[in-house]
Amino acid sequence: MRFTLGRRPVGRVALTIVSMWLTGWVSVFAVPVSAPTSSGAGPLVGLDDALNAASLSVVAEFLGLAPPQLAALTELIDARARVQAPLQARAHELQRRLEQALTQGRDPAEVGLLAGEIFDTNQALARAQAEFLTHVEGVLLPDQLQRWAFVHHAARLHPIVPAFRRLSIHR
Repeated sequence: MRFTLGRRPVGRVALTIVSMWLTGWVSVFAVPVSAPTSSGAGPLVGLDDALNAASLSVVAEFLGLAPPQLAALTELIDARARVQAPLQARAHELQRRLEQALTQGRDPAEVGLLAGEIFDTNQALARAQAEFLTHVEGVLLPDQLQRWAFVHHAARLHPIVPAFRRLSIHR
């Protein structure tokens, strides 16, 4: 299946950006990516501001978002960043403490507690991402959901594509 924007076919780079963004590739242990709010006060943390704006533009164009949908999506991204930022900071701090505990040969019970806290924090990050994706689905129309599903499917296949290219068994 080939997707087009207007009369132009969507390139691999655009699909990769959309795929990475929609699947939350930049979430969990990466810094949350956010787009500016309509007031221009969005955090835009993590990656370069221009890359964030370009990614959001590609996603909006690929999905065919109307301006109100784009505004809602931007607000959802900002809300996700506000929820995930403290969780990610906690996960990084716990990871640092765990590495320190392991290198200093501390009590195994302390190491176990830190590992449990890291697990719980990662679970909270995963729940926040799942909730975000559910809300994004609520913003999309049926044809947009179909394109979104295509991107999710493509993202799952992305790791195996190089093997097919290497063997020249692709179209």
